Amino acid sequence: MHRHRAVTFGALVVAILQACPWTRQVTWTGQVAFLSWHKPAARLKGTARRGVPLVLADGAEQLPKEDPATSPTTAGTPEFEVVLPSQEDVGPLSELLMDSFANVTETFLLAEIPWGPIAWAWNSVVITFNREVIFSALIQSLQRVMSIASVRRPRGREFEGHGLGLMLVPRGRPNGPPAAFCELVLMPADGRKPDDLEEVLAMAAFKDLDDDAQPYLLNFCVAPNLQRRGLGRALLQLVESVVRDVWGDKKIYLHTEGSDAALSLYRKYGYEEIVGEKVKSNTDDKSVYMCKVLVPSDETPEV
Repeated sequence: MHRHRAVTFGALVVAILQACPWTRQVTWTGQVAFLSWHKPAARLKGTARRGVPLVLADGAEQLPKEDPATSPTTAGTPEFEVVLPSQEDVGPLSELLMDSFANVTETFLLAEIPWGPIAWAWNSVVITFNREVIFSALIQSLQRVMSIASVRRPRGREFEGHGLGLMLVPRGRPNGPPAAFCELVLMPADGRKPDDLEEVLAMAAFKDLDDDAQPYLLNFCVAPNLQRRGLGRALLQLVESVVRDVWGDKKIYLHTEGSDAALSLYRKYGYEEIVGEKVKSNTDDKSVYMCKVLVPSDETPEV
């Protein structure tokens, strides 16, 4: 799993800007806050709608429907269905990411002892700000899929609105809380993350995305109360099918936090750690860069 944006000084700036009634679409990429100015009425007009079932999305017809594990309707989970998120889903998705990556927020929280009331006030601010940052980042990165329901290969960066979001929701309850979520974007296959300094500078300079950019998975998570039910496996297999059968790519990359559980999960499904001089990193965390070579659908082994 790749954690979402943490609360830093820049996140505080974003949250302050969010409080202005004329600004809402503010995204924090780790070093730079980017703004888009909107009147609230114009921003909200015509955006409230349910997520689009994956089976109705452009490009979904290329998924191998005969395979239950990659069926665009269920992703191998009859109790749930796969949908592409709408703006209406961003709030619940923000909560899911907050719960799934709670360790990111906890890093900035104060202990009640000895801080007392100061800890309560500070922690409330940190949690609120982090929620605003995640909300804004999702709005920014999922612009394309929220305007055009498509799973086809994007042509730009996540920050430019070219992220593909996939989420599992309870069948028959399209407005129910999301059970799982992930994003697919394109990134240079050199070990950097979407919020690394080099990537941020490339965005700020309006540099075109490299022609050899590769599929990159981030924000992969399952609701804590629904884990160990096969949802993560089903969503991961669906993601791989989208990359292989719709995008036409042969590899998929990701960063995981480096915990034993996460590493074991990805290794089990064929992901291998990448090390070497060609792997760049602008962070000092303990994340692990991994890749999987995707085999054709008719050669996919049973797991």
